[in-house]
Parts: sequence; C-alpha cells; structure tokens
Amino acid sequence: DPDAPRLVRVDLPITIVEPGVTSDEAAAARAAADRIAVDVDLLDGAETRTISGTEFRGWISFAAMAGGGYGPVVAQEGLESALNLIADDVAVAPVDATFLFADNEEVVGVTDAKTGRALDVPATVASLARLIEQRVAGLSVSRMPISTITVEPELTTAQATQTAPLMKPISEWTTYFPIGIKNGGGANIWIPAREIDGQVVLPGQWFDFWKAIGPVTRENGYRDGGAIINGKTEPQGALAGGICSTSTTLFNAALRAGLEMGARRNHYYYIDRYPLGLDATVFQSSSGSVQTMSFRNDTENPILIRGTGWKVGAKGYVKFVLWSVPTGRGVDFSTPIVKNIRPATDTTVYTTELSPGVKERIEYPVEGKDVWVTRTVTDSAGTVIHQETYYSHYARITGILQIGIAPEPSPVATPTPPPA
Repeated sequence: DPDAPRLVRVDLPITIVEPGVTSDEAAAARAAADRIAVDVDLLDGAETRTISGTEFRGWISFAAMAGGGYGPVVAQEGLESALNLIADDVAVAPVDATFLFADNEEVVGVTDAKTGRALDVPATVASLARLIEQRVAGLSVSRMPISTITVEPELTTAQATQTAPLMKPISEWTTYFPIGIKNGGGANIWIPAREIDGQVVLPGQWFDFWKAIGPVTRENGYRDGGAIINGKTEPQGALAGGICSTSTTLFNAALRAGLEMGARRNHYYYIDRYPLGLDATVFQSSSGSVQTMSFRNDTENPILIRGTGWKVGAKGYVKFVLWSVPTGRGVDFSTPIVKNIRPATDTTVYTTELSPGVKERIEYPVEGKDVWVTRTVTDSAGTVIHQETYYSHYARITGILQIGIAPEPSPVATPTPPPA
C-alpha cells in the first residue's frame, strides 16, 4: 500500500526450548557410569572370578531413561559374553551310574551317579543388573554370588538299580585278525575296544564310533597301521590303521541286537575275516572327510557295551557283547546276493631288495563283486520294525608276490693292450 509506513515492526512470539540433556544431567550420567565401571568379583564358593571395570566401560552407552532423565545403559550382550567365557570353568559334568560285573561278567550292581552343575547365565545376568542399579543409585557394591543350575546324569542311580537285575546279553560278535604291522601289533584294535567297554547307550540315544573313543594319537598308544591308498594296501599308511576291525565287530553286534542302524560303509575290497556284505569301515582323512559307524538304542532300556580283546599266539581277537533287558526281537539275514564278479589275478615281481629265494606277499588277489544283504527285525509279536538292505561294492585287487633274486654281477673291465 503506497500509504503504508516505510517500516513495520512485528513482535514475534518466542518459545524457550530447553536442551534434551542438560549439562548437569550429562555430568550426573557420567558420574553414574564411572560408578558402574568398577571391578565386580563373582563368588563361586571358595573361587572368585572378576569382571574388570574396563570390560564394563566397553559395554556402556547413554540414553534417555524410561522413567525420565538421562543415564548410562549397560549392554546385556556384553554381560552374557563375559559370563559365557567363565561357563566352562564353572561347569561340573554329571557322572552317569555304571554297572558292576562279577568275574563271570554278570551284572551284579551299580555305582552311584553324581549330579553336575552349569552356570545359570540368565539368573547371573539378572543379579548383575541389580548390582548395576545399586551402583547407579550411589551404593558401592563390588561382590556378588553367581547362580548355577543342577545338571542331572543321563543314567541315574535309581534307573541303573532298577535295570541291573534284568540285564542279559542280547547280542555279541567276535572278529579274528592276524597280529602284525597292519594293525600296530593289535593295539589299533584293542585300544578303541577298551575305550568303548562299559559305555551305556540310553533309550533314544545314538552311538557314534568316533565320539565314543578317545583321541586317536600316538600318546594314547595308537600306532601306524594298514590303509588302502589309491587302491593298494599300505602296511603302515595311516595312524590307527586296522581300527576297522573294531568298528566292524561292534556293527555286527548291534545288527544282531535288532537296533536301528545309522552310518555304515563297506571297505574298498572284501576282507574275508568279515561277514560278506556286513563290514563297516571308519576313517578320518587329512582333508576333513569322516566316515563313522553309528546306531541308535530304539528300545526302552539302557544298552551296556562290553568290549574285550585277547591274543592266542600270533592271532588276535576282538569281541563285543551288548547287554540290556531282552526285548524279544528277532533278527534274520538274507543269503547274500552276489553279482558282477570280477576275477582277480596274481602277479610275481622279482626284486633284489629281498634275499634270493625269499618270498613276500605284498597284496593278496581279491575278486571284485557287488553284494546285497537284507536284515529283517521283528518285535516279540512278529511285526517287522526294521528292514534294510546293505549294498557293498567291492573292488578287484591284483595280487603281488615279491621274490628275492641275487643282483646281477658287475661287468669285469677288459684291460686295454699297450700300443704296438
């Protein structure tokens, strides 16, 4: 408007906006955080484990409080991670009840089970949270007890005591083997049998061969033994070579108990000491490949495994007997079906590495073939509860017999006549 004044003044409404966090609130939050970031001693009986103030400091952030105000927040994930680090030290494994045997190997009693314990992480985190709240409130709290939970044994004393008088041998199998370098003088077969002896497979539980035995190391007595490498037998090609006699023997005992079977694989070629089509090799390769043998206790009672080994002269034996409350199961095997037979040949190799006339068998001729064997398991009423067919493809192996010969004599040099 041309008549309007040159300058118009308008008073704008002004609202004071307070900061979300005042300097005083920030200072108070920092002071509370400093009270939190102090060592905490976790009490475990006579043992003390410490979470350092430095660790606490790394878990602290700041945020608006739900009830108003501003303060420090400790990440629960940090508390849990710190407690998980000490969980193994706190844990005590439970001890299952075991069965006692008389000289005639009958079950005559049990040893008592023992409960174990584990760190109760959620409860201990809750206790730490209360301690942190107390520190925020200005209290000086530096110690608190941890919380634990009781871990019951899988086989209790009461269960074992109730079962022991009813237990009988439900199956067994024995394997013969020649004691020699191919099985570490028998050690590679007897050691795992001894490790498995006395183990109990509870109802519903799986038995896994590699999990059942201890570490396979020279410190535990294992030696180099035979292995099939690139289709040929290397007498000392692998640590614990020959261990398959143990797995095959236990496999056949479990088969005849009528149990649910799991992992199984036949050997590269057929070894006539084993039931045709019912061998079970195991191995752990350097590349990480693992073959195990497994079965499940699908009965209502514990199964006790007894393993033993002995020698008679140069012959070795390994035997497994499975004990449990008899179920009345019946087990039948079909006559092996053998097809695609590939006859083996034998070869003779003459070598100067042996004394003249000395013979050494490096590889036995073994025919190749495909084999099928069916197992049928029935319950006490005759109803089929398991039926499976095991297929085995066995490779053909050419025999190698070495015979020592004398080295050829070195040619005698003819003297050169002097010039005329």
